[in-house]
Amino acid sequence: MARPEHPIEGFWLPGGLQGSHPLGWNECFAHQAHDILGLASGELTESVAATFEDGYRVAEIVDATQSSADARSAVKVPFRS
Repeated sequence: MARPEHPIEGFWLPGGLQGSHPLGWNECFAHQAHDILGLASGELTESVAATFEDGYRVAEIVDATQSSADARSAVKVPFRS
């Protein structure tokens, strides 16, 4: 359930009306569609969704995790600017 400080909170009914229903796949898909349509129409200039930079960082972390497991020692994550 989205709390008042959460970026997607305004998209759903307040907690007292909606109860304690968690946000699941359907709700996440609705958020994705809402953001895509908002970005395409120009109404939304920024999204809370992951960016390409976020994806790059995750890929570097996954690669470093595999290297660390192979080496059986800590490996520094090689983030590039």
